[in-house]
Amino acid sequence: MASLIRWWDMEPDNAMDLAAVDADELMDATDKIERALDELEQAAPALYGELLTITQDIVIAEPGNARRLNFGGVSSFAAWGAIGINYKTHPHWADYLRTLVHETAHLLLFAIAREEPLVLNDADERQASPLRDDMRPVDGIFHAAFVSAREALALNTCLTRMESAGSSADPLIRDYLENLLNDSVISFSDCCKQLNEHACLSPLGHQVLQEAKTYMNDAFEVID
Repeated sequence: MASLIRWWDMEPDNAMDLAAVDADELMDATDKIERALDELEQAAPALYGELLTITQDIVIAEPGNARRLNFGGVSSFAAWGAIGINYKTHPHWADYLRTLVHETAHLLLFAIAREEPLVLNDADERQASPLRDDMRPVDGIFHAAFVSAREALALNTCLTRMESAGSSADPLIRDYLENLLNDSVISFSDCCKQLNEHACLSPLGHQVLQEAKTYMNDAFEVID
């Protein structure tokens, strides 16, 4: 656990101060994660299989008194295969669904770009990121776009499956999923605007982003 904290909580200005949850919180998180995985397996088997292949360890934590960042989830290239989830920001199984897909997408993108960068911008360059309050490297904004698209894919397939159930679908759950989906779509669009303006994409980065844009345009028609 100490090794994971070392690689996950590396930014003093954005300290998460990971702390352990109690037994009841862990049981609650486990139940909701199981529900999220079941929903994903039924709605998007390929995405579910990808998640199980990539993400081997899920750590449930909460922020300590010294935290300076209200995080939802965390992953790192240096701790590939493991993700951390903040219990305090996940009241619903759909929140876990989104974060599981989000953090797994980060790990997938780390693997895709292991031998070639996604952007050619200087590592010290910082731009505004739609997903964070602080200025971020352009590579981080690329990651934000990619993971937002993967979130949208997962949430949209779950909604499609739910809508096919007709009158048996719970409208409250459907509304919750729709709100999360809308957030993911808007985040992707906002990230793309920043990348269009500031990113110098590598050939790999162009290919990956274009594939994400193609799906998002076809599904939602919101990307220029």
